[in-house]
Amino acid sequence: MTKLPFADRYFDRAFCVNSIQFWPDPVENRREVQRVLKPSGLLAVTLQPRWAKTEAQVEEIGRQLVTWMSAAGFVEVRLASRPMAPVTALCVTGVRQDTTPDAHVPLVSP
Repeated sequence: MTKLPFADRYFDRAFCVNSIQFWPDPVENRREVQRVLKPSGLLAVTLQPRWAKTEAQVEEIGRQLVTWMSAAGFVEVRLASRPMAPVTALCVTGVRQDTTPDAHVPLVSP
């Protein structure tokens, strides 16, 4: 995914379900998702890494997902997990941090 066919700040939320492992560049691709999110927009990435052979591997995958989300500029990054068969499912959420001037409420002159 190099460029999503949507305008900047188009969506309130974006979801990625069991497909992040196919993204060619997880950090850059998350930045592209961030581009189409409105200020304070939420990205949720869920994954059940069935290729993981141990819970320790699942935990490491979770840490990597958090690292990628943070590296892409998301804030309030959180990791949740839920034991399931055959392997624990993960969900990482992050909020678009917007530091551009037009993202803030303009000051009103008295």
